[in-house]
Amino acid sequence: MRLAKVALCLSFASAIAASEPAPTAVGPEFESTAKEIAKMEDQLAAAIGNKDTAFLERVLAEQYFDVYEGEKQALSKSETIARCKAGLLKFLAPEKERKMSPEKDAVAVEGVAKLIPNRQDDTMPAEQWVHIRRLWTKKDGKWFLASQVRRLEGDEGKGEVD
Repeated sequence: MRLAKVALCLSFASAIAASEPAPTAVGPEFESTAKEIAKMEDQLAAAIGNKDTAFLERVLAEQYFDVYEGEKQALSKSETIARCKAGLLKFLAPEKERKMSPEKDAVAVEGVAKLIPNRQDDTMPAEQWVHIRRLWTKKDGKWFLASQVRRLEGDEGKGEVD
């Protein structure tokens, strides 16, 4: 009976541990991956700034999507590339609360970034803070950007970011 209780407690504890998110810093084995992702983030920023649609074609996953949390529609890979070509795509670099964390078969980069709308794009209101989350995944030894999810700070009970 006592052995059964111990086994039940151990299986419960392992289930809880498995459901917890991975920590931001996991040790030396993640350092190399973190450097690779930081390099990919830098290349992505440069590509968007230079309207390098060929780079985006290579690095965005085929099923890539870019969405504001809660929206019913997302931008696809081709729509994102078209926005880049038109000069409407912005790279959102996390300025606050930046973290990088491993996830199953992927790495998440997230934080709070300042969104400054383009003059040509009247769909965005004035400058605002957004929470950004990009998910990078590796396939055949190459990193691909799988998704970008944004949430306006202040939505869903979140306060303004100082």
